[in-house]
Amino acid sequence: MKLFPMLGLTLLAIFIYGVESSRTKGLKMKAAIAMFTGISCVLGILLVWFPNLPGPTDAIMPIFKPINKIIGAE
Repeated sequence: MKLFPMLGLTLLAIFIYGVESSRTKGLKMKAAIAMFTGISCVLGILLVWFPNLPGPTDAIMPIFKPINKIIGAE
C-alpha cells in the first residue's frame, strides 16, 4: 500500500510547482523550481520505499571523523 503515499507526494509536488511557477516570470526560475521540486519528490518517494536510507550526516561522517579525533571533539 505504498502507492497512496507516492501518489500524495506526487500530487503535492505538482501543486507546489504550479503555485510557485505561476508567481515567477523567468524561464530559468521556472526550470530551477521544477528541478528542486522534482528532486525533492524523488527523495520523498525513495524514503517511502526505503525508510532506512542513511541521511546526509551519515555520508559526511567518515570524512570528518579523523578531523574530530585530531582536534579532540569526540
